[in-house]
Amino acid sequence: MIMNIFPPKKSLKNLVINVLLVSNNNGLSVIDIRKEIKNKEGVSITYQGINKILTTFREENIVTKENNNWKINKEWIDNTISVLNSYKNQEKTPVYNKELRKISFPTMSKALDFIITNIENDKLRNGGERIFITHVKNIGFFRVEKNQMNFLRTIAKNTEVHVLMEGKNLINRLVGKYFKTFGFNVYMGVPRTTNYTSTVYGNTIYHTYSGTELTDYLTKKYSQIKNITNKEAIELFSSLKDDKRFSIKFTFETDREIVESTKNFLLELTKGKKI
Repeated sequence: MIMNIFPPKKSLKNLVINVLLVSNNNGLSVIDIRKEIKNKEGVSITYQGINKILTTFREENIVTKENNNWKINKEWIDNTISVLNSYKNQEKTPVYNKELRKISFPTMSKALDFIITNIENDKLRNGGERIFITHVKNIGFFRVEKNQMNFLRTIAKNTEVHVLMEGKNLINRLVGKYFKTFGFNVYMGVPRTTNYTSTVYGNTIYHTYSGTELTDYLTKKYSQIKNITNKEAIELFSSLKDDKRFSIKFTFETDREIVESTKNFLLELTKGKKI
């Protein structure tokens, strides 16, 4: 069974790391790794391709090389296991570390707790500058709970925040104006071409996947709200936080060049869109 550490499951990175994981860390040469992948997965990969992946892993302190044999860094294994174990413990919000590539949550509420916790404990920023940029289709319209309110106030004090929204409906306009009271930079009418939300925070990009079902659902419901005093609408959106129909998945990217390029791309989209 392949652990999906570097999605997608059959990615070359995933195949290489899984071969090393099942080797009991005795060390494998590039020839051994290629042979194992070919025999177990039926996938042909060049020695050059394997070397490139291993070099990247070594730069990220995931693997070490001894006498032409490659082993997984014990500290990386321990950190990864720690993340997986904390996720299994439903009473504890998982702690992010750089080795984490993907994590899923059954509800939006648990996903939000993960992001808030790991920004507050300064894990998610990965030592980068204090800038937070997110590009969404629609802002989640929920009753703000005390911990979320405190989080908004805290991040506003020491972080440059940019919120890009595609929707121009009533809810997005109201939430946008509310965010501005914290000092956030808010932009409307910024088209989003992906089916996921992209967020840059420091030296990390995290993409939020919720499926087209949730996106379509929110778009439809938002278009029907014409009056903020609509009690039924408020209760409906608040209930979505724990609705198991809409699970959330995050994937993470920490390559500095990719992070910087994405940051600049998103900031370029903000021109002339500020409210």
